[in-house]
Amino acid sequence: TWSFLMQLIHSYSTGRIEFDFFSSVMHFFESYFVRRSFEGKEATGIDKVFKPLFDQININNPKLEDIVNFVNQFNTQRFISDEVFKALIKNNDIYRSRLCKFILMRYENSTRSRDELTQDDYDLANIDHILPQNPASGSDWNQPHLFTAEQQKSYRDTWANLIPLTKKLNSLKSNRNFTDFKSIINEDEGYYQRYKTSTELMQKDRWDNKQLLKRAEKLCMSALRIWNIDTESN
Repeated sequence: TWSFLMQLIHSYSTGRIEFDFFSSVMHFFESYFVRRSFEGKEATGIDKVFKPLFDQININNPKLEDIVNFVNQFNTQRFISDEVFKALIKNNDIYRSRLCKFILMRYENSTRSRDELTQDDYDLANIDHILPQNPASGSDWNQPHLFTAEQQKSYRDTWANLIPLTKKLNSLKSNRNFTDFKSIINEDEGYYQRYKTSTELMQKDRWDNKQLLKRAEKLCMSALRIWNIDTESN
């Protein structure tokens, strides 16, 4: 992987390839690895793809399509399709992925019209489970009209149940009920929320399986827009 990237960067820095092509390749591989992370296969078996990859680029007429076609020759390393990607987002655990925080923050940045994320925003972010990992015994979270035991097990670590919170807010929230946590934030201006995706969530009246699945659909649409392939622009 590093060998390919170094060759690509060197070719761009020496003027052998244009910025548009360089940028499209980098975006393709961001999309490639993010999609694979939902499958739990971020780096599995990619050496056989990357080692010969640079040789597939026609320096005189470089096309992203050539790279995409080469990658897709490898069945187990091919670019994950949109339909499969959506199913993975809805159903697969992402919390333990090395790219989980990047995914949450990349999405957060996409929701902002002007102010992009700063390094402090990224560094201060903790990954929080809206439905807690370990709801307290007798907690409202265990009421079947919110989440059944099977629903908790199935969706607890999926993207739709994860948001970025500052460490202070994450510690405060702990495994509190959704309404209790909301009331604490609303009553204390000191607990300012810096992440738009989390602030929007706090506008909801409740968090249950129906809301989680609805958010999963919204995340799917955003993910397809952020992590796509654009072979038409180069």
